[in-house]
Amino acid sequence: MLSHILSCLGFTSLSKFCQARGNVFLFRLLPFRLSRWYLGLLGCVYFWCNAKERRLICRTARQVLERDSARGSHRKTIRRIFQGIIDHYHEKLFLAYSNFPRLLRFLDRRITLDGEAELQAALAQGKGVILVTGHFGAVEFLPGCLAVKGYPVSMICRFQTNHLKETLFQRAQAVGMDIIDATSGNVFLAAVKALKAGRILITEADEFDEWRPQEQGQV
Repeated sequence: MLSHILSCLGFTSLSKFCQARGNVFLFRLLPFRLSRWYLGLLGCVYFWCNAKERRLICRTARQVLERDSARGSHRKTIRRIFQGIIDHYHEKLFLAYSNFPRLLRFLDRRITLDGEAELQAALAQGKGVILVTGHFGAVEFLPGCLAVKGYPVSMICRFQTNHLKETLFQRAQAVGMDIIDATSGNVFLAAVKALKAGRILITEADEFDEWRPQEQGQV
């Protein structure tokens, strides 16, 4: 019943629920830690209303955990999975809607890059660099951090809302980052063009609907 109400209001996913107009307004005002606490509260409300989705995540996590380890309680790990989901959306919203000067300071001062020497060596060859990552960890901060530190970055993205798309395009332009919308135009040609220009092309290897276990632990 509650999930149906959220759906009727247009909140068909956690992403859209977090990007409600009032939440976007608060993100412009709240500092990093407070906005993280607030989004955690929103996540609790969303998963309480969407019990079916919550149970699906828990069941999937238990299947994977019990396959790879001894059977037992995985409550702590599952709790951390939900925390990771909230962290992911917090990073996305913090990038898009927080105070812009504060965001630039955060990306410049609070994030350090490992393997920067290897990245610079690859760029020195003038052919561009492809960075492929799974959609986990602080991946939302990666392109912005590189751009703020002066690297030429192109990022392939999909957007849940037009407001998010417009905001991120504006912010990306301000720091010299190029966003490639995966749902419009010829993405392959845009990617090739970015690489020929000697840019760092970032994409996330998560464009599939499900993991399917196979023999010998493969997926």
